[in-house]
Amino acid sequence: MTSLIIGDKVKTIPAYLACDQTKLTSITIPNSVTSIEQYAFSGCSGLTSVEYNAVNCSSPSSSSYTWFKDCPLTSLIIGDEVETIPDYFAYNQNNLTSITIPDFVTFIGSSAFYGCTGLTSVTIGNSVTSIGEGAFSECTGLTSVEYNAINCADPTAYSYAWFKNSTLTSLKIGDKVKRIPAYLAFNQKNLSGITIPDSVTFIGSSAFYGCTGLKSITIPNSVTSIGNEAFYECSGLTSIKVDAGNAYYDSRNNCNAIIETKSNSLIKGCMNTIIPNSVTSIGSSAFNYCSGLTSINIPNSVTSIGEWAFSECSGLTSVAIPNSVTYIGDGAFSNCSELLDIYTKYMDPIAIPSSTFEGNTYTNTYTTAILHVPEGCIQYYRAKDYWNKFSIIRDDNGKPGDAVTGDLNDDGVVDIADVNAVIDMILGLQDATTVGDVNGDGNVDVADMNAIINIILGL
Repeated sequence: MTSLIIGDKVKTIPAYLACDQTKLTSITIPNSVTSIEQYAFSGCSGLTSVEYNAVNCSSPSSSSYTWFKDCPLTSLIIGDEVETIPDYFAYNQNNLTSITIPDFVTFIGSSAFYGCTGLTSVTIGNSVTSIGEGAFSECTGLTSVEYNAINCADPTAYSYAWFKNSTLTSLKIGDKVKRIPAYLAFNQKNLSGITIPDSVTFIGSSAFYGCTGLKSITIPNSVTSIGNEAFYECSGLTSIKVDAGNAYYDSRNNCNAIIETKSNSLIKGCMNTIIPNSVTSIGSSAFNYCSGLTSINIPNSVTSIGEWAFSECSGLTSVAIPNSVTYIGDGAFSNCSELLDIYTKYMDPIAIPSSTFEGNTYTNTYTTAILHVPEGCIQYYRAKDYWNKFSIIRDDNGKPGDAVTGDLNDDGVVDIADVNAVIDMILGLQDATTVGDVNGDGNVDVADMNAIINIILGL
């Protein structure tokens, strides 16, 4: 068989109709078709071109019964009247390089273009309101998406993100789009820039989660809602702006952050953020994974630091927590591997979760950092759960220079116990800390042991 004409009144294409017809090179499916049965065109090894016009055709029952299995399609034209793209429509069609979803389409089925590894560009029309699980998942060559869907619903979970394991370098959001769905660019690490048009009113949860290459974002004045963790783990961000006319969010004082105007809550910051002194809370995961953040000034207007607010800030070396803060959430400063100095002003420390400063297998802030507290208050911190996990607490009133050089165990006296402590650090029996580096050369070694002995001997 070299030619197959399907009549324009046909509703059902039977199973195996053209199965293994290796000389068939192209077919046109008319708009009347509502059902295509299993393996209808399977094994047509010469079939490279399909024009698909079925308006509302039912889906194959599973990926095992796809219509074009083992057909090396290079051209797949979707007709202008098509409303539904079925599940598994072009499943594993590795030779397709581009797809345009026309504006009449309202539904794209689950795994419709799954595994189309040769696909490099996709255009999604403005009428799409629902996209099934992993519709473009495992399209590993996909680098460019033009997204025009005005009001499309969210995927049910991040594991069903539409472009999972693709490598987008370009994501153009159309100027009529009102809603950016959850997980739209989930883990698209190669995106370096994104323009959110001023038609957008809603940015979904985790919409740009894990876009580590993203350098800057601007929130237009049309946006009224930003979902949880919309920009979570965007560690490369250096610039964050909110248009001045936005009534719901702002970046006051050019602070390089997104602040929820009504609540004065900072919901997203970056390595260049300066927290304004009008901010009253730092939201959950606001600086999470901000590896370029080396220091931060928390003003005394802040009363609440949310869960995981500064978690995984691997470049953060010191932090001062003002006594205006009455709440610190789970893991707020967890896994900050370079955090060496923590300053507090609490005369009576507030309750904190056990995970507040927890580390990982390789580092633990409770043992590597110095907790600096007001003079005469060590006993209160030693008596308070989880503050008392710090190995070193200094009542130097926030001035490290007041600490006693060589007093490694913080008992106020430099003696043989401190010599034993530095030996344990040298031998790896306890974590080496900055206080062990008595001579200030950046290492904890025998020279520091000798320095402590000289202090004891008065030399």
